Amino acid sequence: DMTTAEQRETKRVGEFLEQTYQRYHRPEFLGHDPLEFVHRYRDPLEQEGVAVLSAVLAYGQVRQIRASVEAALSLMTRRYGSPRRAFEAQGEGFSKNARGWVHRFNTAHDLEALMKFVGQAWEEHGSLGGAFLQGLEPDAPSISVALDSLIDRAQEPIPFLLTRPSDGSVCKRWCMFLRWMGRKDDLDLGLWTSGSILLNQGSTRGRYLSSRQLVFPLDTHTARMSKALGIITRKTLNWKSALEVTEAFRKWDSNDPLRFDFSLCRYGMFEGRT
Repeated sequence: DMTTAEQRETKRVGEFLEQTYQRYHRPEFLGHDPLEFVHRYRDPLEQEGVAVLSAVLAYGQVRQIRASVEAALSLMTRRYGSPRRAFEAQGEGFSKNARGWVHRFNTAHDLEALMKFVGQAWEEHGSLGGAFLQGLEPDAPSISVALDSLIDRAQEPIPFLLTRPSDGSVCKRWCMFLRWMGRKDDLDLGLWTSGSILLNQGSTRGRYLSSRQLVFPLDTHTARMSKALGIITRKTLNWKSALEVTEAFRKWDSNDPLRFDFSLCRYGMFEGRT
């Protein structure tokens, strides 16, 4: 049981999180987030593909991320007609026509491999969500095992883009992508949640990703804010840190611990320390 002082502190932090949520969990703040690109599209399967691309490229400076994603989507549309068709074609021939595309440590060859990874999942399971849910037990406490299983099925490793929890990685970008897929509101798309038309087929029918299974996408801003709020104690950011933070946030929303992720990150970017 918590002491009176601990209860007061939990209440104080909870009030801060709710106020921050009301202030920043709004569509007008998407301009600094890779999720903005996904909202440009309406077709659920295309949204899924663009979401993967936007999420895994979200490392480095915001301006660089935006430029790289914009360029990739433009090249995909120019060569295949649309991002969806690029994934359906499994990126065949992409790298030959996009040799100038580079994002930090990744080249056009890596993008082609990513399109092949997603396109094969579409072919075999109807969606990447269908492939992911093959490894997610309905009663699984988190996405750890399922994410490992999904990445393990890639035919070739893609450095900096495919990361595994079992390797100790914080997997921030994949956790962010899974938040977009596993929550549904004005910002998050909920494409892999209960009732999604993407999942209503094949062997995964009736299975879905629950918001309670998501793991916090720890980045510079959310880690700093979590430390300032006393939510995280570990100095090193790794998968255990992400699980620790996720568990801590259950105090304020047991079924949706990632509800405060977007707003806390915005606060960290715009207002700094508590």
